[in-house]
Amino acid sequence: MSPLASILLAALSPWTVLPGLLVGWWAVWFTLGRNFTLTSLMTLAAQAASLLLAGGTLASGALAEPAIGDGHPVPAVRLAAAASIWFAALLVLEAHLLRAFMRRLRPGWSWDPFDLLTYGAARVPAVALAAWLVA
Repeated sequence: MSPLASILLAALSPWTVLPGLLVGWWAVWFTLGRNFTLTSLMTLAAQAASLLLAGGTLASGALAEPAIGDGHPVPAVRLAAAASIWFAALLVLEAHLLRAFMRRLRPGWSWDPFDLLTYGAARVPAVALAAWLVA
């Protein structure tokens, strides 16, 4: 019963995907300053990559069975550690994917530290919702 498996399973829930998609769209639009269509495409690609990572990790069997609904609470420290690991993986994957998109549009583009911080802060609600669903 891995807390990380529980976080990943909760991250695939519509209760976390939809708010994460909305907040992620706003963050891409605000930080990267693109038009509606390109912002939507970049957001959907980043979200899809994150969901594929979560689903692929769960499907691979690399983690133990999820702890949701087994009647045993996940200790808060282990849950916080699992949420932190998922947040770090999510941010690295999505930031690199968005950077690749932007470099195709503008060669030599790189993340401004405040834009990356804003995008990272916008990803926190999805991870917090996933942790809340597990707790």
